[in-house]
Amino acid sequence: MSSSSRSKLMQKLKICVSVGREELDAMYIDAQKAFREGSDLVELRLDYLKSLDLEAIKEKFKALDDKIILTLRKKEEGGKFQASESERVALLKELQSWKEAYKDVELSMLSNSKLKVDAKTIVSWHDFSSTPSEKVLKEKLSAALKYGGIVKIVTTAKKLSDNLTVLNLYNKKMRGKFIGFCMGEEGKISRILAPMLGSPFMYGCLEGAAVATGQIPVSELKGFYELLEVT
Repeated sequence: MSSSSRSKLMQKLKICVSVGREELDAMYIDAQKAFREGSDLVELRLDYLKSLDLEAIKEKFKALDDKIILTLRKKEEGGKFQASESERVALLKELQSWKEAYKDVELSMLSNSKLKVDAKTIVSWHDFSSTPSEKVLKEKLSAALKYGGIVKIVTTAKKLSDNLTVLNLYNKKMRGKFIGFCMGEEGKISRILAPMLGSPFMYGCLEGAAVATGQIPVSELKGFYELLEVT
């Protein structure tokens, strides 16, 4: 691989560290640590916070607003938000005014809400127990693509071949607009390979602070991607 080809590849291999803390100050400290360790983006798991003061969150992160993903995941979707769905939708609508930040919204709620989807919206679908057939995943992908934005399909790998099922969803037309990988220990390889296939970034974590099974520490992800630069 030529040096110019390696340089172009490395520009695409970006890392997003997921941060979940109960206190806003602690979340900010972790976000700063993630950036120091080489993360390009930080996902703020707002559902972890004990108190959801959106104005305080905006004030704390206003200097980083184009480098963050705002996620408010309900319990049934693997999150910690336990108030009513109507309250969650209302909060997500408020977050839409934060134009520069990415917002993660589950596919399942888009048909039942009036949430707007733009280029900074991540339309996500998760399976926390298994990896469905490629046919089922393509149906989910097709449904999500209709809304626009960035589509995220995440399953749970029970065996190595599950990674192939998800990674086969990638194609050149969706480069930079599709994120697909597997959770779980068996799914780690898909986390490493996904950005090479066109995912705009991959989710990692701080050491010892994973918010999803199989997340790889940012230092290790960065190490894998730096190896590609010299091979």
